[in-house]
Amino acid sequence: MIPGQRGTVEVGYGAGWDPRAAATVGPLSTAEAASLDAAGEPYAVILKRPGRPHPEAVLHVAWSHHYLGIWRYDEHGRRWREHDLRRLDPEWLFLIHEQTWTYASPQTAEFAPEAGRTTLELSPGKENARWTEEKRGDRGSSSSTLTAVPSERRRLPVPAFGDWTMALEGPCVLTDAAPAAPAPDTRRPWDPPAGLRPRHLDAMFTPGTVFTPQYDEAAPRTVEPSRTLGTLHLPSGRIVACDPCAYELPQPLTVSVPPGDYVMDVASVSHPSGYEDMTFTMEETTAVRLLISQRPTVGWEMALTAGQDPRLLRERHFYGFDVDTATGCFTDAALARDSCRRFDRSFTETDPLVEHSQNGALIATVRAQDGSAALIAFALSGDGSYPVWIGRDAAGEVTCFVVDALELTRAELMTPAQGT
Repeated sequence: MIPGQRGTVEVGYGAGWDPRAAATVGPLSTAEAASLDAAGEPYAVILKRPGRPHPEAVLHVAWSHHYLGIWRYDEHGRRWREHDLRRLDPEWLFLIHEQTWTYASPQTAEFAPEAGRTTLELSPGKENARWTEEKRGDRGSSSSTLTAVPSERRRLPVPAFGDWTMALEGPCVLTDAAPAAPAPDTRRPWDPPAGLRPRHLDAMFTPGTVFTPQYDEAAPRTVEPSRTLGTLHLPSGRIVACDPCAYELPQPLTVSVPPGDYVMDVASVSHPSGYEDMTFTMEETTAVRLLISQRPTVGWEMALTAGQDPRLLRERHFYGFDVDTATGCFTDAALARDSCRRFDRSFTETDPLVEHSQNGALIATVRAQDGSAALIAFALSGDGSYPVWIGRDAAGEVTCFVVDALELTRAELMTPAQGT
């Protein structure tokens, strides 16, 4: 509600809201919405003042996904504030993201490049949040700082079905809206946010598979036979995936394997390229795999370290390891600190147990005194963050760990007819 206003707000339900048509998509009765709420299934709440074509707020509810999203609308039907709240406790919602747009005039389009924008990123249990302010226009600028956020803003009680006043400002009376007319399109226009999903992981290791170009290149990408990088020794079975030159060593993955020796291999794609009158074949690493068993992989999950909660991930976000040297590695938690230190020093000091390689994807192997591979380092396409995926077989047992180089996130598999 606009600050200072009082009065009635009508409550309607549906699959969503269409801002262009100013209409509810897939209208629902109160009873139907309540049934979806109890089952945790997605639905939308539309809050409107009588006589206005545009809502004051739209709530996207999906309890089975631990999600409540709130969009605030202005009198011109533009979204101007977003709240992303997560139900991490049966009784409490935690704000993890807030974004506000400032429109200079009624003519400024929704989300226009010249609109100012502020973003607040929060983590449960942490008082400080990152506040980013972007000023657009001819002299666009951006600044970021940490700011303290009061607990009453960071944490809100889970609303009972029908009590949606949390999405409004100022006192008001909620009343059920008149049933909306049937809509021609009942498809839900939104989905609960989900973290990055694994794509093509099996196909990356299947020679001859053809992918569409990743961006605008004319040539499709063809999967080459995978190459073995070595056999990694895991004395504890607690796996660390990291940049071997990282200042702080990451925690081991929460999923461990029986101690033993496991083969690592690398997947790549190739495509013809050229410059002026020269033609050549480009090859790119797409994934590195630590193979635990030969059983077929039937499912994938994101690898996590202690304290990481997948319920907090926004759309296409992921947990992974940060890279500042275009290099990643697999090692064992019991050997990681010493092995990473020796790898880093080997560029300035000779270490007979660190074997540097000229083999493209393989950078180096750090060996223990008994000759086993304590760390195997591999090349990645650049700096950034990379997810690790865990494969499981039909019985739920771990089959592999895969570092996704994110080289094929925009590519699609080509049919045999397309690939010929």
